[in-house]
Amino acid sequence: MSPTTPKIAILGAGPAGLCLAAILTHHSIPYTLYESDASAATRTQGGSLDLHPTTGQQALRDAGVYEAWERQARFSGENFVLTDAGGREHVRVQGVAHGRPEIGRPRLRQILLDAVPEERVRWGRRVRSVGEEEKEGKDVVLRFEDGSVEGGFDLVVGAEGAWSKVRSRLSSLAPFYAGVSGVELWWREVDERYPDISERIGEGSNFMFGEERGNALLCQRQDDRSIQAYAWFTAPEHFIRDAGVDWADSQKVKEWLLEKFEGWSEGQKDLIRKADGDMTPRPLHMLPVGLKWPSRKGLTVIGDAAHLMTPFAGEGVNLALTDAMVLAQEIVKSPHDLDRAVQAYEKEMFPRATESQQRTWHSLQSRFAPGAIAEFQNRIAKMIDRLGLDRKKYILTDIGNIEKT
Repeated sequence: MSPTTPKIAILGAGPAGLCLAAILTHHSIPYTLYESDASAATRTQGGSLDLHPTTGQQALRDAGVYEAWERQARFSGENFVLTDAGGREHVRVQGVAHGRPEIGRPRLRQILLDAVPEERVRWGRRVRSVGEEEKEGKDVVLRFEDGSVEGGFDLVVGAEGAWSKVRSRLSSLAPFYAGVSGVELWWREVDERYPDISERIGEGSNFMFGEERGNALLCQRQDDRSIQAYAWFTAPEHFIRDAGVDWADSQKVKEWLLEKFEGWSEGQKDLIRKADGDMTPRPLHMLPVGLKWPSRKGLTVIGDAAHLMTPFAGEGVNLALTDAMVLAQEIVKSPHDLDRAVQAYEKEMFPRATESQQRTWHSLQSRFAPGAIAEFQNRIAKMIDRLGLDRKKYILTDIGNIEKT
């Protein structure tokens, strides 16, 4: 590769793509970021995220936005309640700081966008395909849905999520259904309309496990004080598609969803009945655990494009931001040998991703089976022990197998 300025494209303005862009900006390495959304305000960006100190938070430090994130992070978001299907609380952790405050996806996206020059982002550019060319030593070309073509790239980084066009050039394996589907729920003006729900959920998260029923209701406070929840349940792949539910009819959706939570207490089911925002179906997909591919000239992927997982271990965004950080570090080391940079990044990423994928897969399997509450109690108890606190203040029940440390 000649010692000229490399031409880099980043596809996708999610956390991974924006973090990579911000770090490259910090090191004065040029790039162009292409995003299919028409603008940053085109759609909601999901719920709240907890960033871990040595992964997600460290990536924000490298991007030069850690202080901005720290100012906007919700440390009260670390509060946590664990409840069963009958409404009994098994864990209540309040006012305990353990280094993983929450921040909403929209705020995180804006923090990262503020670190990226406007002229570097091309909104409304949906990629149809990623191809190759042999012109002036360059070999990657992007074809867009509007018919336009841009080429001459030394490196195209796919950060465009689950159905990545870039990954399809690296591996023939595609995401598959993970065995769990759900419905996204909201309580928008919950403090005013449903103070009882607001108090029950608290300032952080309230996870409710049905265990042997194969379902769970995971609720979480958001930056604007609304509450978002996911009503998850095990189901065949096309269960939601074949249910014939009119998703524009919230009452019908609730009636259908309540059938999936048969056997839960009326108080727990009232949460579903009182949901007042849009209801969105969410079948979950994942990539094979341990997915790898031979390094390919001019192409790589980060974030969900590289290792799509379900959300049950809280690893996704932290892994994605770490991908961005590691790839950026390698590009900074070898700006005129991007093939070497990609090889070094992928060598580090594959085992790191596999470990998180394995942990997430185990978490999915355990969340919808007998013993889910006990396992989560163990996890919280170990955290409390590490902090040197009295677990009896926070672990409210002993259901028989809390491990001693």
